Amino acid sequence: MRETPDFKSQNSIVRLHYFYGGSDWWITQMDLEQRLGYGFVCLNGDWQCAEYGTVSIEELCSLDVVNIDLYWSPIPLVDILEGQR
Repeated sequence: MRETPDFKSQNSIVRLHYFYGGSDWWITQMDLEQRLGYGFVCLNGDWQCAEYGTVSIEELCSLDVVNIDLYWSPIPLVDILEGQR
């Protein structure tokens, strides 16, 4: 897998947003070959346990309840994180 040195940077640009209920996946980088997304996730609105990580885009999209935000405009991750402080 290729290196993704800055996907954990708060200055990374969030290019995709997936959501379901109170859960959000903000994707800053993708490995299209392996269909992996790198970014930040907050499950069930639990910001204390929110974390950076890797998610299988294929698995995420296979869940009928998870949606992609069709109206998403790319923004810095820091804007999302600061909104939760």
